Amino acid sequence: MSTVAHELIHGLGFVSLVALDDAGADRAGQFPRSPSGARYADIYSSLIRDLSFAGQPLWPELSDAQRRGSLTHGPDVVFAGKSTVAYGAPELVAGTTQGRVRVFAPDPVVRASSISHWDTSLTPDQIMEPVASGAERVTRGIGLSACALQDIGWTLNTGWTLIGMTRCPDRSQQAIAGGSAADYVTVEGPAISAGGAAPAASGDNGGGGCTLAPGARFDPVWLLLLAAAIVALRRRRHRA
Repeated sequence: MSTVAHELIHGLGFVSLVALDDAGADRAGQFPRSPSGARYADIYSSLIRDLSFAGQPLWPELSDAQRRGSLTHGPDVVFAGKSTVAYGAPELVAGTTQGRVRVFAPDPVVRASSISHWDTSLTPDQIMEPVASGAERVTRGIGLSACALQDIGWTLNTGWTLIGMTRCPDRSQQAIAGGSAADYVTVEGPAISAGGAAPAASGDNGGGGCTLAPGARFDPVWLLLLAAAIVALRRRRHRA
């Protein structure tokens, strides 16, 4: 469930669209191109600040070349959203620089992971880090992610509803309908037990850059879904 929530939060805009490497007409550090040919920063990237430059500029204030270098500036690349700085950062005991939450910006760049996640140094662990340690639980709320979503324009529901409420940071104990207390809930029969899975060794990190840490739980239902998809694909090809 935490993995599903992680990917849904990406879909809500917690993701940078900046080019991480040279591909086609794009160069690393460039923002996406509009139909008119002009390049504009996505809302998430527009709130990234690099503290290593004089004046600590936001990403839109940097040149493409400067932004390319910023992709690997590690602890100095931070998220500058007002809610995240004011309410999210003080909740951490590690993972901040000058009171701002660090963004994942390792050297070398990790495709599909760099910039679009919190840094792995954050303590306590957060659901939007690139590697799932197993310590984060969506049933304990979505943590600092709620602050980032608020910063990029979403309105948080701070009133009581059937699925609880969301604050910045979100520590709701009713983040899932029904008030589940476990990350794996019983739907029909007992919850599925899980083993461990190590992250991919390549720079792509597999799975869109969102991976499991060594020893973390892996739900075998994903293997069943993959097998079902392969069978369905083979049948469609035979019919064609």
